[in-house]
Amino acid sequence: EETIKAMVSLAPVLNAANLGRVLQQFNRLMLTTKDQPDCAFLRENCVICAQHIATYIHAAGLQMQLLKLCWIPALSDAGTRCKIRAVTALRDASSLYSADQIAHQILPPLSPLLVAADNDVRNTASETLRALVAEVTAAANNGTNAREPDPITVTPGDAGSATSDNTKGTGVVGSWGRWAMSAVSS
Repeated sequence: EETIKAMVSLAPVLNAANLGRVLQQFNRLMLTTKDQPDCAFLRENCVICAQHIATYIHAAGLQMQLLKLCWIPALSDAGTRCKIRAVTALRDASSLYSADQIAHQILPPLSPLLVAADNDVRNTASETLRALVAEVTAAANNGTNAREPDPITVTPGDAGSATSDNTKGTGVVGSWGRWAMSAVSS
């Protein structure tokens, strides 16, 4: 659990390849604990962490990897809280995806949650679906049906972002390495 949470602190200094590996490990962890009710908190933490590191994912390929490896599998999780977190993450990160991607890849797996057994899951899914449909409809009405995802900007204070030279080992590894170790150990 602590390792999962540490990824939020490490995300600013990881390059795209390493962020992709983190997403693959989240998926592996979610799949290996899928049938273990006592590990629901781990799956939920994976979804929450993925939501936090989404802001550091710049390449469109990684955005789809985030969707396919973390959020879509969490929608079919046995745990109610994990489903709700995944639905909320999809709603909050909708700016990462184009209207076309929302319509074809996000709305279909969300729809079955409208008839979920848990009332909280149904309500959250309903609210999210309404918001996403309104977003897609607005894009279609504006003639920007295939709108591009909003660009994600990382402020200059985010030293070591996915596009920074710090991830290429250009002399400041010592400073962010110390920072990373303090983040993991705290």
